[in-house]
Amino acid sequence: MEKNEFKKLNSLPDLYLISLPKKTQDIPIIISIRAGLSFAPAGKKQLAHFLEHYLISRLAEGDAEYNGYTYSEQMEFFILAKKKNIEQKIENILKAVFIPDFNRPDIFKKEKSAIDSELRQSEGSAADEVHALSLKMRLTTDGYNQDDSKIESLNRIQLNDLETYYRQQFKSSNINIFVGAYQPDMEIEKTIKRALEKINFIEGEKSSFLSADYSDGLVAVKSNPSSSIHFVVDWPLEEKKLGFKQIVELDILRDYLIKGHESPLFQSLRYREGLVYDVEVHFSSYSEFNFLAVSTSAQRKNIEKIIELILLETEKVRNGEIDEKRLKLILSEDNKLVKEEWGANKVFFSWAQSDLLDFQKINTSEEIIAINKSITKETLQSVAQSVFQNSKMNVVLVGRNVEGLAETIRKKYKIDNRSD
Repeated sequence: MEKNEFKKLNSLPDLYLISLPKKTQDIPIIISIRAGLSFAPAGKKQLAHFLEHYLISRLAEGDAEYNGYTYSEQMEFFILAKKKNIEQKIENILKAVFIPDFNRPDIFKKEKSAIDSELRQSEGSAADEVHALSLKMRLTTDGYNQDDSKIESLNRIQLNDLETYYRQQFKSSNINIFVGAYQPDMEIEKTIKRALEKINFIEGEKSSFLSADYSDGLVAVKSNPSSSIHFVVDWPLEEKKLGFKQIVELDILRDYLIKGHESPLFQSLRYREGLVYDVEVHFSSYSEFNFLAVSTSAQRKNIEKIIELILLETEKVRNGEIDEKRLKLILSEDNKLVKEEWGANKVFFSWAQSDLLDFQKINTSEEIIAINKSITKETLQSVAQSVFQNSKMNVVLVGRNVEGLAETIRKKYKIDNRSD
């Protein structure tokens, strides 16, 4: 295998061997499963998070370089091996994840306490709640969003719930395994396959991701004791499954709007008006829905003005009022970053894993740069016109007594009133 290439070694579960760009003895291993928060039942959304902790606790007994993550759609487990110990390391992570012992009340109690402490660090924060509610508003069913109270969700979970959820989601069709190595040889392939043959995977159909509501825009509110109003303005993308070129173009649109102190939104909201301390633009891409969002926090008296300015700046891009010099600088900086990061094993492995999950191929740095070179002022305007459709705009407000403010925004922008 040449560097930056991959080889599919197995199906059900899908197993990929990825060739890393730089010489190293490190062999990163990631197991990715469709078992994130979106698949856990209502009222017990922390079940996914809890299961990740419970399973990975077995790695803590003997491995220093390991980790686990629970996202909206995926649950992931990571371990770092070396060429000299790959057989032992891959057996360790496969055993921990796929040969679980659900008769350990001691581990259940210990991990529940650890998660409780973790959740209390952000539980109830306005910044956390505004993003959770923004996500919740787009879904057709109770899915990616977390429960109103993470602590209450955690406390409802029993040990047998972990096993039930495991058997529901840890089917071979939901599993992808990624192994990275520099110039991987046949011996590495054989070692990985031998370890995999020792596991009896659960069979079953692949779980379907949840989809989103693309109807007219909504306004949602949530009470929070925060002295500031935290809010999000977001727009859905009509296409539920985006191509790689579209994702690159949307990343550039996001960067154009907010990257650096010279960005239109920072100049308008922070530098000229002094209405906010910071403002962020997020492009969130999921398997069945995508949206672009602007978020910040401010005093109540400034919220209407801030929304006006946000819409003014997005409308400028829609109308083609684009600073070509700034656009060229954004594209140049992005190309430079891609060249630098693509040569780093850690970044490349992460990109490759994500691409294989989404596109079943690795999009190269040359492809990204070629797309960037094709982006013009007209391209950015066209992307903005497809995104910034204010009739489908969502507004989320989190803070004290925000109902009156929400009603004002509904009337001003003629936004529907279904989400209270």
